[in-house]
Amino acid sequence: MALARAATVSRLAATRRSGGYGRFAVMLLASLALHLWWLAVARRELSFELPPPARALTVELFVLPAPVSVGNLPRQTPAAGTASKAPLPVASVAPITPPSDMPPLDEPPASPAPEDPAPLTAGVGEVPPLADGPAAPSVDPRLGAAAVSFPRFGRFVSDTTVYQGLLRLLGSTSIEWRIADGRYSAKSDTYDDSGRVYAALTSEGRIDPEFGVAPERYVEKRLNRAPLATNFRWSERKVTFSNTDRELPLRPGLQDQLSFLAQLAVIAQAFPERLLPGSGLALEVAGTRDLRVYELAVIGWERLSLPVGTVDTLKLERILPGGGRDLRLELWLSPAHSWLPARTRTVLPTEQTIETVLREVKIGE
Repeated sequence: MALARAATVSRLAATRRSGGYGRFAVMLLASLALHLWWLAVARRELSFELPPPARALTVELFVLPAPVSVGNLPRQTPAAGTASKAPLPVASVAPITPPSDMPPLDEPPASPAPEDPAPLTAGVGEVPPLADGPAAPSVDPRLGAAAVSFPRFGRFVSDTTVYQGLLRLLGSTSIEWRIADGRYSAKSDTYDDSGRVYAALTSEGRIDPEFGVAPERYVEKRLNRAPLATNFRWSERKVTFSNTDRELPLRPGLQDQLSFLAQLAVIAQAFPERLLPGSGLALEVAGTRDLRVYELAVIGWERLSLPVGTVDTLKLERILPGGGRDLRLELWLSPAHSWLPARTRTVLPTEQTIETVLREVKIGE
C-alpha cells in the first residue's frame, strides 16, 4: 500500500510539473507570436511608404505667395483673437544641447536681431480662446519677408500606438531638428516598447526664401533593411530614388515625408490666411519611390488634453477625392509649439491606424 501511495504521489507531482511546463510553453509561444505579429505590422504599417499612385496630378499645388525669412527667435504665435500680449508658459519645455549625431551645420554669423514685437506664446498656464485662424505674421524689416521663427534645436517625443482590430501596440516616436545658417537637418525614430527602432527617417536641406523648406536628401530605414534615399536635385529640377532609375519632376514646394510637417508650420506662421477653418491647400510629398499630393482641409480648432499638457490645436485632414483608397492623415498643429503637430493619426489602406500624442518637448536656442 505504501508503495502504491508513493507511486500515485510521484505521478501527481509529474503531472503538476508537466502542467506547469505546458503553461509556460503556451505563454512563451503566445509572447513569441505577439512579437512576430508586431514585427509584421511594423514592416507594413510603420514603413512610412506612400501607396501606389491613385491618379494623375490635377490639383493646384501650394507655392509661397511671398518670400519667407526663417530665424531662431524664441517666439511662438498664438491663435488670432488672443487678448493677452504677455508671455505665457509653454508646457513641458526644457533646454537641450545640440544633438551630437545629427549632420553638422555651420553656425551663422552674428547679426543684430530684427525689430520684432514682444514674444507671444500660448501654453498650458493660460489657454487662449479658440479662434478662426492663426494670427497675422510679423515681417523681417531687413528682407521685407514674412518672418518665421523656429528654435535652433528641438526634440519632440510622442507616445505612439498602432491599432490592429482589437489589438493595441505601444511605442514612441522621437523627432529632432537643427537649424543654422539657412540649412536644416531633422530625424525621426519610431521605437517599440522594448526600445527597438522600427523606422528611422532623416531629412536635410536648406531654408529657401522662395520655397520655404527645401529638402535635398531624404533617407528611410526600416528594421534591418537597407536604407532607401530620395534625392532632390533642385538645380536640375529632378527627383531621383536610390532603389529605381526613375526621375520625376521637382516642382516648387515639394517635400519629403518628414519635412512637410515643417513646411506646414512655415505656412501657418507666414501665411495664416491659408489655414482658416474651411479652407485647404495641397502639398506634393515624396516617398522612397514616388510622389503624392496631400490635399489638406482645415477642419477647425480643438483643445486637447495630452501628456504634454492642455493645448489649443488647429486640425487638418487629408482629403481623398472620389473616396479613393489611400493613406488617410489627420494632424493637430499646436501654435504653442511652433505650429508643429501635437497629435497625428494615420490610417493605412489596410485600416491599421497609427496615432501619436506629444509627451515631451525639449528646446534649445
